[in-house]
Amino acid sequence: SVLKNGKVLAIDGYGESGDLLSTELYDPSTGHWTITGSLNQPRWNSTACLLNDGRVLTIGGWLFEQDPLSGTELYDPST
Repeated sequence: SVLKNGKVLAIDGYGESGDLLSTELYDPSTGHWTITGSLNQPRWNSTACLLNDGRVLTIGGWLFEQDPLSGTELYDPST
């Protein structure tokens, strides 16, 4: 999701050790990535949308390639 400050929030994914908890920010003006926090539950292939108040809502996804997730998480870039 592209945040109001122009940075891009990358949420979830899959790595060598399995589903990721990490969230990272990409700054297109510098080309740098910054680790910015963690999800409460590992997930991959979720959907994220920017809310009017600037927070990002993450919806669904998968856990360990087989279990669909129905939960949501909120990311607040101001914290």
